Parts: sequence; C-alpha cells; structure tokens
Amino acid sequence: MANFYGYTRFQEHKIYVGAPPATYRSMPGGSLIPVETLIGVDYSSPYYHNEDKVYQFYAESWALVHFLMFGPGMDHGKRLNQFSSLLQQGMEQKKAFQQVFGDFKAMDRALDLYLSKFTFQTGVLPDPPLIDEKNFDTRTMSLAETEAELGGFHLWTHDLTNARPLVEAALKDDPKLGLAHEEMGFLNFSEGKDAEALNQFSQASSLDATLALSLFAKTMMSPGVNSDAAADQEALHDTLSKVLALNPQFGPAYVQLARLSLRKNDLKKAFALSRRAEQLEPTRAGYHVQSGQILLRMGKGAEAAAFARFVAQRWPGADHDEAVELWNAIPADQRPAGDIPVVTLAKDVRTAEGKVKSVNCPAPDKGMVFTIDQSGQSLTFHSKGGYAAGFSDTLWYGEDHFSLCHHLEGLRAVIRFRDPSDATYAGDLTEVEIREDLPELRKAEADLKPSTLSQ
Repeated sequence: MANFYGYTRFQEHKIYVGAPPATYRSMPGGSLIPVETLIGVDYSSPYYHNEDKVYQFYAESWALVHFLMFGPGMDHGKRLNQFSSLLQQGMEQKKAFQQVFGDFKAMDRALDLYLSKFTFQTGVLPDPPLIDEKNFDTRTMSLAETEAELGGFHLWTHDLTNARPLVEAALKDDPKLGLAHEEMGFLNFSEGKDAEALNQFSQASSLDATLALSLFAKTMMSPGVNSDAAADQEALHDTLSKVLALNPQFGPAYVQLARLSLRKNDLKKAFALSRRAEQLEPTRAGYHVQSGQILLRMGKGAEAAAFARFVAQRWPGADHDEAVELWNAIPADQRPAGDIPVVTLAKDVRTAEGKVKSVNCPAPDKGMVFTIDQSGQSLTFHSKGGYAAGFSDTLWYGEDHFSLCHHLEGLRAVIRFRDPSDATYAGDLTEVEIREDLPELRKAEADLKPSTLSQ
C-alpha cells in the first residue's frame, strides 16, 4: 500500500495511536478518492505531483489506515496485517485488497461513514514489563573503543569529515583495535584509496575474526572476485558463507551468492538466494528487480513482469526506471494485462547509455564531468546545476558507501541530459543512473582463466 502515514503521541510512558489529524472534511473538495484508485496510486500519478492532489492523497491514505486498524469489523488491525502478508507473498495489490476487505464500492461507503464520525477510537499499548538494568552484562570501554564507536556513528551517518579524526585517534590509542581498522578502510574506500582500504580491511579481519563487514569488504575488493576459475569461485563461496555465519541477516552476501550461482549456470539456486536477500531487506528495490531479472533468464517472463510492476508502482527515480527496463525486456506476449509502467521524461530531456569510462569530480563548486563509452564512441556530459543520481542496490558497497566519484568504471550508466550550451560535449546532465547487470553465464571449461584467488 503506497506511502501511508501515521502519527503517535507519547504520554505517561504509553503510546497512543490517535485519530487522523485530517479527514475528508478538510480535504480539497470535501469528497473522497475512491479506495480502488487510492491503493493503486504510483509515482507516475498526479497524486504525487499535483499540489492539491498530493495533500488529498496523503490525508485520505492516513484516514484509510486508521479505518483499517480501528473500523468496524477490522479485528483491531488483524485484517490489515493479512493484507500486508499477501503483498509480501507477491499477490497483486488490488486482488489482495478485495480478498481481505471485499468489494471496493462497499469500502468507499464504509470509509465515508467512518470519517463522518465526530470522535475516533484510539488504541493504547501498555508499558512493557519492568526491565532490571542489573540483568544486563556491562563492561567499561577503553578510550580507543569509545573513539572508534563515535567515529563509526559519524561514518555511518555519512559525516566523513568528523569520522576521520576520531578513527585516527582510536588507531593511535590502540593499533590492534579491529573496528578502528574497519572504519579506516571505509574512509579510504570513500576517497578512492582502494589499496589502502584493502589493507585496512585485511588487518581488521586478522585482528578481529568477528568483523563480518571487514571480511566481506576484503573479499569483494580482492582481485579474483570476478574470476571464472572454478577454484576461485569455490573460495568466494566459502568466504561469503563465513560472512553469513557471522551475520546471518546480511542481505548483500546473499546477493553476491546469487550472482555467483548465476555464473555457475545454477539459476534455480540463484533465484532462491536472491529471494532470501529480498526477505531480509524488502525496502531494497534492486533486490526485487534482480529476482525478476533471474526469472526472465529462466524463461519465466510473466513472473518476472510481476516483479517489475511491483517495483515500478512503489519506487521513484532510478529504481522505477530499472524496473521499467526489466518490463521492457520481457517479451510482449508474456506481459500481463493492466497498467504499463513507463519512464516519463520532460520533452527536452534525452537518454544516452553506455559503460562508464571516467568521472571527474572537481571541487564542490565546480561541475562534474561524466564520460561513457557508447558502442566505441566517447560521450562526455557536464553537470550544470543540480541533477539526480541513483544506482542498483545490488552494488556490493551499497548506499552506505556509494559515490559518484569512485568505483563506477565499467558499470553501465543511463544518462538523462539536455542539449549542451556548446558543441564541445554531448549534453548537460539531468540524471545519472548506474546499473549493475547480471553476470554472464559460465564459460566452457577450456576457456577458463587460471585461478587467482587460490594462488
């Protein structure tokens, strides 16, 4: 269900789930959006772009959720949970809604009647059982550990400027602290200092065998990670399995295992691993798209289309466009009927596509220069003012360490641009979308390169 908002207030250590602050009586025009329309709104809809419609959409969305939680016959939200469960299982949204709540017209009448009331029911969540602090194990942290933890806070909130001095201080106070080496590895990685980063991740793993992130980063930065040699692939599988032994909830490791299975031509296993990553991190649009891409490679176009539509209806920007790209790759006779997801661009915006050759990131007040290779031809684009950017969630370093300035060479880029102000370059950037395509199928044994990881 698209972007429903709720609100809570805290009083006397209890949480009150209150009535909606705005109902249809304060909505523009005083009339409700039909429920069938409301739950089908996606990011291409006027309800996301027209100012009056946006307010009406959010107000009624809030009101509908309140009704589905507290309305007559809703079993205090149990039916809403059933609806959510069906969506997680992949059922189409309108079909799931009708299965749980019944006819849309009847729901329109019930919601209108509910919102005509002058008072609304509230739910109260009681205090949890008393927690005794004496039951917790505690210890005093060293100065270096404290500095590393503070540095990590700044690192993971993308405040690299304040992270670095704290991490440097931690390493000075305790050169054998694995966590500090891990954080320094990511700081170096963010600056494109890959050799230094790999060295730090290696030290972190040696000093503290429990650091799953260090082991993962060290593995993904190793030169043989993309090797076709069977021994290298087996070593990669074993190491990723160790990462998951340390952190069974780590979705990116399942993504990489799925991609490894694809390289071994084991599509069934690749799909199962990709689905596991989806379950662990359902908010990663790219994980859903990857599962759809695997299904398409398996020849299951109709199932792949369901994944493409699921993402296109729920995510904006590069995630939406990547899903539309999957949809368009599916044979037309295998696409189900219904709304067709499309990419909507301004009339003066065009698209170019190719492998990233180079990215020039000068000072913050200077424009970025982005060069791609399109079928052997170099195309250069400049940033003039603001532009949007997005990327596939399957990139191993993900949003926590993504940068438009580093680690993009060789990846496929989809460029949205306007005509340039002069003929010395191809266009002015409006958007950069970085794609990570599925790996190729395994080559014949005679064509495999010698092992690199196993040497």
